[in-house]
Amino acid sequence: MTRSYAALNFRQRAQRVFPDGMIELVATEQDYLAAARLLTALDTTGRGQMSKL
Repeated sequence: MTRSYAALNFRQRAQRVFPDGMIELVATEQDYLAAARLLTALDTTGRGQMSKL
């Protein structure tokens, strides 16, 4: 989830381009907190994914 939020906000994230053309994005604490909020919302509303494990 954190990676997804970093990818969604890739224009606002630090990047490093490798010689082979691969781009590395640096996730921030904001990405982590957004992912945590989403997982909490999924788990607490209507029998979310965590309760199915």
